[in-house]
Amino acid sequence: MQHIYARISTDDKKQTIETQRTLLKNAYPAALFMYCDEGVSGSSRPDSRTGWNQLVSMLQPGDSVHVLEISRISRDLIETLEVFRQLARMGVTITSEREGTFDLNDPEDEFRLSLLASLNRREKGVIQKRVKLGMAAAKARGVHCGRKSDGDTGLALDLLREGYSVTDTVLKSGVSRATVYRLRKEL
Repeated sequence: MQHIYARISTDDKKQTIETQRTLLKNAYPAALFMYCDEGVSGSSRPDSRTGWNQLVSMLQPGDSVHVLEISRISRDLIETLEVFRQLARMGVTITSEREGTFDLNDPEDEFRLSLLASLNRREKGVIQKRVKLGMAAAKARGVHCGRKSDGDTGLALDLLREGYSVTDTVLKSGVSRATVYRLRKEL
């Protein structure tokens, strides 16, 4: 049986899972099952993802898993090799639309997979570096990076001192419930 797995890192409007779904469905029309993880980083272990776990639970010897590229499974060299070896022990093959099929009994395929997984790990590092540089540049321009401001904490403190309830303080100050509880504890 053929299965498709797709993953995207962000769940914003710029990147959607539909692109992968369409490409994979067109490339593997015989695939009956599709499993997806949206808004899940390639840095997360595959076994921590809902869609991946659903896929693995359905696999039988002789099945095939199709992905757009191996980075959709993992951006970590060791995890990538572990996943491919686990599936090979189960009698399952993995085919990447962009990189081909890998047979871990073939030393050339294992070498090719290791090389691609290493490049994916490097790309992960480059992405992290770019994000940090972008945030530093934005901060230098005076742009706030990170979480949005949590309302008016000064007002929240005043309301708590006046005896307002947590709920009323949250509603009047715009401060999150967790922050109001923390402020109340500090009083």
